[in-house]
Amino acid sequence: MKRCLMCRVMDTWLDPMPKELKKTASKAEKMLYYEAQDESYRRHKHMQYRNLLLPSLINFFLGIIIMALIKGL
Repeated sequence: MKRCLMCRVMDTWLDPMPKELKKTASKAEKMLYYEAQDESYRRHKHMQYRNLLLPSLINFFLGIIIMALIKGL
C-alpha cells in the first residue's frame, strides 16, 4: 500500500526511523520499516497527525483573517 504525501512528511518529522536503520539500511529496508508497522498503530498515528494538523491549519487561517480585518480597519 502506497503512503500518502502527508503521511510520509509527518513520518519524517514526527516518527523518524531509528538512527541505526537510517545509516545502514538500503532503500527497500527503509520502506519496509513503515510497511511492517501494525495496522492499528498506523490508524492511531494517522489520527494523531490529523489532530495535529487540523487545529494548526484552523488557527493559521483564522490568524490570517483576523490580520486582514485589523489591517482593513
